Amino acid sequence: MLGFALALVMHRALKRLRGMLRTAILVPYGIITVVSAFAWYYMFDINSGFVNSWFGFVPGIGGDLDWFANFGTAITVIMASEIWKTTPFIALLLLAGLAQVPDELLEAARVDGATWWQQMSRVTIPNMKAAIMVAVLFRALDAFRIFDNVFIMTGGDAGTEVLSLLAYRTSIGRLEIGLGSAISVVLFLCVLLICFVAIKFFKVDLASGTDAGGKGGKK
Repeated sequence: MLGFALALVMHRALKRLRGMLRTAILVPYGIITVVSAFAWYYMFDINSGFVNSWFGFVPGIGGDLDWFANFGTAITVIMASEIWKTTPFIALLLLAGLAQVPDELLEAARVDGATWWQQMSRVTIPNMKAAIMVAVLFRALDAFRIFDNVFIMTGGDAGTEVLSLLAYRTSIGRLEIGLGSAISVVLFLCVLLICFVAIKFFKVDLASGTDAGGKGGKK
């Protein structure tokens, strides 16, 4: 949703501001994931972080709050860091989809008296279904294969261990190569399942960018 909102802003921005706006939005995505993870870790660390002192007026936040000690706060920080870093990439994918929506259809909808929401739900979104599917698929796979943020921020403690981290610990940490390989195979099969479900749900032919039935997004 945030990526779609950013895509709309960039799509409708003035031409002279588009380049600067896109460059500014891409800054988080251009940062190496490990560097980003360390930055977020030190922001929320109970000893070196500034979040507790700056936002101490917010109920539930104080100088003694250890964000990485329990699941609720730890997963919140991990999610925030992931959203902050990957939203620009999703915005660019959806921006490409917005560029494919014919202006003639939008103009016809406006002439017919369609509201903004009707234009969005009946014209814009159906005609960018392929871009939305690709964005959802990429983001789901990235989120499922998350490793860096969890490894650096919590090391899998506080109930935040994921499959990729478990495979790493098993194969590299305990040298149980067979079990680690089995976990990696399970991870790979889960990724295939996510791809299959996403493609079947959106019913999009990626080769042509239309609905699988061949009717396309224009209805």
